[in-house]
Amino acid sequence: ITYGAPRPDAPPGPMELFTASGRLFPVVVIACARTETLRNTLSSLLSAGASPADILVAQDGANSAVAAVVAEFGVMHKAKRPPLVPLNGAQHIARVYKFGLTRAFEDVFPDAPAVLVVEDDLVVSKDFFDYFSAVAPALERDDSLFVASAWNDNGFAAHADPGALRRTGWFPGLGWLLPRKLWETELHPQWPDGHWDHWMRSDEVARGRECVYPVVNRASHESEYGTFLDAWHDKRYFKPIVRQRSRFDWPSDAWRSVLRDAYEDRVRGLLAAAEHVSDVNAAVVGSALETTTPLALWFDFEENDDAPPGAADAWAPPPFVCVSEPFDLWHESRRADHRGVHEVVGAAGRPVLLVKAPVAYDSLRPDGLTPLARSECPSVTWEDLGKEG
Repeated sequence: ITYGAPRPDAPPGPMELFTASGRLFPVVVIACARTETLRNTLSSLLSAGASPADILVAQDGANSAVAAVVAEFGVMHKAKRPPLVPLNGAQHIARVYKFGLTRAFEDVFPDAPAVLVVEDDLVVSKDFFDYFSAVAPALERDDSLFVASAWNDNGFAAHADPGALRRTGWFPGLGWLLPRKLWETELHPQWPDGHWDHWMRSDEVARGRECVYPVVNRASHESEYGTFLDAWHDKRYFKPIVRQRSRFDWPSDAWRSVLRDAYEDRVRGLLAAAEHVSDVNAAVVGSALETTTPLALWFDFEENDDAPPGAADAWAPPPFVCVSEPFDLWHESRRADHRGVHEVVGAAGRPVLLVKAPVAYDSLRPDGLTPLARSECPSVTWEDLGKEG
């Protein structure tokens, strides 16, 4: 799908007008049976500036302890009836999402042009609402954008710029802005009966659109276990997330940096000015240098490439670990990437780009530079990464 040019000078849309009037986007909190994490979520939302009238807890089932926490905070409450037939975890989650979002848009917040969606194990930053107010205008002026999230899957760097924004083709979830128009015209009519987040990432739903996210997370995940979460993933990919602790003063034009054309110009400018390498060790050493010259590491292997002869057995991490491990990224290459590019900040502030060839930017790869191949990467097992079988 080809989208038209962004419209930076278009009049304000419904979301921008809503926040300009002093309103905060209302929040739908998806809950089931956890009380302490729900209490932490609600406390953080109120600390960030929400009033109880801005918050709806959509509860899966009728756990009385959860209902008591909701009553304690005085927020809005809708409880979904227990199902008549047994459901698996993905079905439970998908159905309570549909229930909560439908009730939010139709009954509880009928004048809201968008809602924020969080689960009952997230704690949000002081500028959580400020962030979404700052980026919402981009969604209204750029048809190649989809939603905005508070979450960076690779938000592990303590020295990152708190005002930096990125685009990704991977829907992050975990605290996200859902425009009413998107819900009513696209999502609600075909909402799935399981694995709703995978569905959001599918080509039929995303249709080539990207999501906005902050380099420094505006939410953190506070539960070690969940329907699809275990202790290893939590320790490795959730606990180390760096959440913005103080309120950040977002510029009024922050959204302009993620409009498609401006964003592409910035990425292409970094690659045009970069030192280019195809060796991981050279990239690691170079990333630590005190220089503003960008560094680009080129690689050429797919997420699902077969392991080369003699490599670890089928219970092996995806090939992306070859470049993700040295730079402390998720082992899944699509998370937080933009058209095959991951941006990293070196210890001394050097911009580093990990670039998948030959997808989007191969014309900027120097002649004669052969991208890193899967066969040049050492074999790595899940045991090497600390994961038990």
